[in-house]
This record gives sequence, structure tokens and C-alpha cells, in this order.
Amino acid sequence: MKALRPNFIVGIGGSAGALTAYKALLDALPSNTRMAFVVVSHIHPAANSKLPQILSRHTKMPVMVASAAMPIRANHVYVIPPNADLRIESYAFKKVVVPRTRRNGQIDSLFISLAEAMGTRAIGIILSGYDGDGIEGCKHIKA
Repeated sequence: MKALRPNFIVGIGGSAGALTAYKALLDALPSNTRMAFVVVSHIHPAANSKLPQILSRHTKMPVMVASAAMPIRANHVYVIPPNADLRIESYAFKKVVVPRTRRNGQIDSLFISLAEAMGTRAIGIILSGYDGDGIEGCKHIKA
């Protein structure tokens, strides 16, 4: 079966303490939502994150580490690596150079690009945040 473009792309942001919430959310989701889920978590950029492996035990959807030029498909979960700044553009991830400031976090950057790419088909969920990251990005989402 050909992989479908998602009807909605859901950005899910959280700090390092959001692991329990990520797992509970994925446990509650059916595997055929026609949505794509993009997880971005505050983890030190040099860390070797096990988040994709952990989350894969809580969903039947494929869980993948997002990378530049990777297409975004329905019924998939993508995890943004801690050392990557990726935007969403034309149903794919695009690498960008984003200077980090207190007012410009990884969740904000992803959510703003999600809003620009998907319009009213963007959904943003903040499970927990670090230093307000995600608030500005959520203001751009108009689902």
C-alpha cells in the first residue's frame, strides 16, 4: 500500500520530563489516524537519545528518527534528533540553521514551520516546556 500524505501533522513538544506523557499519548492513539506525529524534546544536543526506541514500544505506528529530506507520511511518528534543527516544508523535513536564543527554541521553530506548511491542518501539543519554548510556536497554529 502506498504511503499517504497525512491529513494533519501533529507537533508534540516537551522537556526531558515529558517521557511519561509521550508514552501515555501514544498508548491512547489508534494506529490509523491518517495523521503524522512529530516529537521534539529538550535533550542536550550531544546526548545519545533513546527516545525513538522507547516510543516504538508504545505504538503500532512506525517510529523514525527524522532527517533532512525525509518525507512525512500518515500513520508515522517522527522524532527530531536533539542535535537537529528541522523545518517542515512540502510534507518533508528540511534542515535549517537556527541560532538558539531564549525566545527561539527547538519547539517554537518546529511549530512555526508546521503552521506555515500545513495551515489549518497543523496541530500543536505541548506536554511540558523549558523556558517557555513552544508558546510562540503555538500562537502560529490555527487548527
